[in-house]
Amino acid sequence: MKGFSIILNMNKNPMIAVGLMLLLSAPAYAANECLAPDEKAAFNARVLQTELMEAALSCEEHKSRYNAFVKKYKKQLAEQSAAFRNYFKKKYGSLADSKLNHFVTKLANDVSGLNITKQNRGFCRYTGSKFDKLERVSPEDFAKFSSGENSEVIYEAPCK
Repeated sequence: MKGFSIILNMNKNPMIAVGLMLLLSAPAYAANECLAPDEKAAFNARVLQTELMEAALSCEEHKSRYNAFVKKYKKQLAEQSAAFRNYFKKKYGSLADSKLNHFVTKLANDVSGLNITKQNRGFCRYTGSKFDKLERVSPEDFAKFSSGENSEVIYEAPCK
């Protein structure tokens, strides 16, 4: 929904506002239904990694945690990254790099926007809880974790 924005007054009628927000977010969820389970896992891993990378850049206390995350899940991140790239190659052929770069840039901007919306400290707490959970996740369970970890960033997979 490029170019569309709406300002809701949550105080006047919160139920209508919540319903409208759910309705407006539905296409993003529905559009991701075109992904196979392994592709969805790759996209979810990329969203999680992007959130944690933004945390490393914005939250001093998370820099070393991000480095530990990359070190611990190096193999899994490489596998998910390969699956992510393969999706774009399969879907777009010679345009894959351009489409992938566009998606990754938009995702990074969305995560940065979440950081701004949460006024940084809230974002640092939000990502801190993700780092806390990851400390208890084995590398073998990374894909399962990243697929089940909710993000406040709603991405729309390029299915068309």
